[in-house]
Amino acid sequence: MLTAIRILHTVVWAFFAACIVAIPLAAWHGRFRVAAWCAGIVLVEVLVLLGVPFLPVLLWRSLTAHHVEEEEEKGDDVGGGRRISAKKTVDRNNA
Repeated sequence: MLTAIRILHTVVWAFFAACIVAIPLAAWHGRFRVAAWCAGIVLVEVLVLLGVPFLPVLLWRSLTAHHVEEEEEKGDDVGGGRRISAKKTVDRNNA
């Protein structure tokens, strides 16, 4: 599950990076409609990131907390021999 999320994140990140690079290139070639669409896509993403600042933290907690609890119930070491708590880690990094 975490691998799928990482792949999805990478694909989305690459798409937005391509849009950002495409804006000046499209404008340079006189394709202002393409530049406007790319700028609009980037603007929507920026507004989403500004409008929901805590969503990534909450999503991270919900995804990792279940995994950590499941591994601890099995008695497996989580995090390469270290017991981790996603909530504590996120809280410490966002304090």
